[in-house]
Amino acid sequence: MPPEVHWLAPTTILSSAVVLFFIDTGENDKLPNSLLENKLVGDNFLSVWNFVFCFLVCSAFMRFVWTFQLQTRRKITTLDTYFFLVANVFTLLQGYSFWIIVHAEEEFDHRHLASVEIIHNLFTLAYFLWSVLWSRHIRRGWNTGHNWFFCVALSVCAYSMLIHKCSFYVLLGITTTLSAISIHEFYKIHFYRSNVKYFHRVLLPLHVTFITAHLTDHLFGESLQLPLMRVCSICFLLISNFSYHLFIGVLVEVNEHK
Repeated sequence: MPPEVHWLAPTTILSSAVVLFFIDTGENDKLPNSLLENKLVGDNFLSVWNFVFCFLVCSAFMRFVWTFQLQTRRKITTLDTYFFLVANVFTLLQGYSFWIIVHAEEEFDHRHLASVEIIHNLFTLAYFLWSVLWSRHIRRGWNTGHNWFFCVALSVCAYSMLIHKCSFYVLLGITTTLSAISIHEFYKIHFYRSNVKYFHRVLLPLHVTFITAHLTDHLFGESLQLPLMRVCSICFLLISNFSYHLFIGVLVEVNEHK
């Protein structure tokens, strides 16, 4: 297999996202909960949320600069940079799709908006799955087969979201659980390194908060009338941010002692 093919596993997820965007979801008359929540919050809340969201997205862009600087100084390898780039691209695409949904006008094409919601869900799943693969790579080394298998599996399973929305929550439960387990396994190996214990204690509650808010919104959103999807969006960006510092911090410390 050519070396380039080893790196292309994530493109299967991106390809599925493109296909899903152009498939009619059959929910042309239904707006996403994320957009409907605009009516539940005041201007002050929206201003604070917009500020925090934009700050976290900007920090995601800054991670590109920090990572390339580390690679230039040979603190991390090209392969480490590859795993970061894929994770950060999934993070930004997830954030961008969510931003489109919550800032869509009522006159916006509903079919298009439903497709954006499915893509948003796919990139959410993709990030958590890739976090598992990134953690495994640091702990056990490069494995092309695992990367391709899990990326292709997610790409295929993503089409189940067209059949029933509950399939997304099943996949979300699986991927977030695997991500939390991978964080804990990572901690058990590198617990003695700088800040690992701190990030472990922050990331696990964030995972629990994220999946709990998602499921609560799905099951009781209409009765509770709370902006839970906005809570999920902030939790997701925080998970991405802290995971980056956890993984990159350990890689830099390991490489400095080689």
